[in-house]
Amino acid sequence: ELYLLIQNKDDGKDKHGNPPISDYNISKRSQELLLKRGITHLFPIQAQTFDMIYEKTDVLGRARTGTGKTLAFTLPIVERLAKS
Repeated sequence: ELYLLIQNKDDGKDKHGNPPISDYNISKRSQELLLKRGITHLFPIQAQTFDMIYEKTDVLGRARTGTGKTLAFTLPIVERLAKS
């Protein structure tokens, strides 16, 4: 399964209903780095787990290879560490 993220002009959400990265608790520096890589929205697994992981909730996520699981788990942890 391949996800193609297309921004909806009305509300800034992509076709999966995920808000832009600026809506998450992600530092401006990290946002700039993600944007340089063309990442404007989190993939579904990332969007669904970001807040829970950031708030130190245990999460078990399952998704196909290539859907962004590594970033889903590391981004919130890196953001918490950077703010501490």
